Amino acid sequence: MYLLSIDKFTQILSKRLHKLNFISVWTHNIFSKLDNTTKGILFAATTALFWGFLGIFLKIALKELDSMTIIWMRFVVAFSFLSLWLAIRRPSEFKIYRKMPPLLIVAGLSLGFNYIGYMRGVEHAGPATAQILIQTAQVMLVLVGIFIFKERLNKQQMTGLGIVTVGFLLFYSESIAGISTNRETYDLGVAYTLFGAAIWVVYAAIQKKLVATHSAQQLNMIIYLIPVLMFVWFADFHALAGLSFEMWVLVLFLGLNTLIAYGSLGEAFKYLQASKVSIIITLNPIITITTLTVMAYLEVTIIETTIISILGFVGAVLVVTGAILAVIKKKQPKVKV
Repeated sequence: MYLLSIDKFTQILSKRLHKLNFISVWTHNIFSKLDNTTKGILFAATTALFWGFLGIFLKIALKELDSMTIIWMRFVVAFSFLSLWLAIRRPSEFKIYRKMPPLLIVAGLSLGFNYIGYMRGVEHAGPATAQILIQTAQVMLVLVGIFIFKERLNKQQMTGLGIVTVGFLLFYSESIAGISTNRETYDLGVAYTLFGAAIWVVYAAIQKKLVATHSAQQLNMIIYLIPVLMFVWFADFHALAGLSFEMWVLVLFLGLNTLIAYGSLGEAFKYLQASKVSIIITLNPIITITTLTVMAYLEVTIIETTIISILGFVGAVLVVTGAILAVIKKKQPKVKV
């Protein structure tokens, strides 16, 4: 009887795998027919979509878990899934453990602290503010290029920096008028987010340097592992043990968000010019603000939501527009794909 059951189970599993393989082949055939520009747009849009909803889901997770536990679990999930995929598809990538670039450790630490800054920003200032202010990371990256790498700033980029400043001040002043928490708590969230943006620049600069000699996913495997080891001491395992099934699904999604968003971003750069990718992913705060506004009008109470004023929304759009202008250069070299 048991042998019969096992045999039936094997047959069912075989049919399921066959169907999944058919779906995989079918999807690959469709995707292969797309031109490189369309592929790049789809990957960049995926990153923007996942980042656009990230702050909202983090705020929900904060109702049952503390910041450090959420951050640790995000890296655990991302590292586990990526390592499993590389073990099956690219086992040679594990050679990096034999000779690890010292800068890679700094990159991992930087991304870990970036997550702390953004997470604390969401916790104290809210998803909308954190998502808007984290865009300043790209502007900071431009400034690093000017002051450290002696790159020249053109008029368009100068205009962009000016627009970002005006947009930030407008959004900040309007947000203060509508916050339900005290001013000190909100300002602390702003400071944390700006710290997260600044430390992200360190990660991005190192990643840009190392990707010339290593694959992006090989680097990500180590970068995800470092925060796992660093933050394990701060994780609340008792709280994790008491989570409901729904919350575990949310935690899993938050971890996969890291893996999918950064993985899609890397793929987008393969098919599309960096300037065009930056335009698409910088639009993610609009997704956050629009979603929060709809939730507020529908009186969704799962998290605290506020309706952003027209001037606040204008300020947010100015920050996004200024960041795009600051990142893009007028003359872009042709990129071979």
